Amino acid sequence: TFDSDKIIYPMRASSLARSNLSVLLYVLAEHRVKSSTSFGSSSVKFADWVEPSALEQNSALAPFVPRKSFLTKYQEQIYNPSQIKNDFTFSFAASDETYHEIQYEYVYDFAGVPIVLWLFCLVCVLPAALLLLGIIFLVRRARRRPARRRPARRAQGA
Repeated sequence: TFDSDKIIYPMRASSLARSNLSVLLYVLAEHRVKSSTSFGSSSVKFADWVEPSALEQNSALAPFVPRKSFLTKYQEQIYNPSQIKNDFTFSFAASDETYHEIQYEYVYDFAGVPIVLWLFCLVCVLPAALLLLGIIFLVRRARRRPARRRPARRAQGA
């Protein structure tokens, strides 16, 4: 935190880095800010108003929010640090448009699967299994029974 007419984040020393850099900045100001400089691919991850009454007392942000302020979460991926010739500078955006990044998390819920499996078993597998058992029972029963011999017919007139 500092008093200044400009919002600046020092970056020039980072030009000596030997690998990619990921910079994540939270800018708390009177309005939404936009970056005036970029050294790689940049994006806004969050932009919205924050109020002291909405923050939990043990929140890390609470000491920095004495009144309603605009929080902009800014991320920059720098793939070639030697391109850094300046510091990050921010200016106020044309509007205080809010933005919340949506992250999709795919959760495979297996809790509902047993119900579906039971229904499948009751409707499809159980009747098929009963039919198969019935056929097996009849075939075995037929094999166990000796063939009935019919009495021989006597020729007429004998």
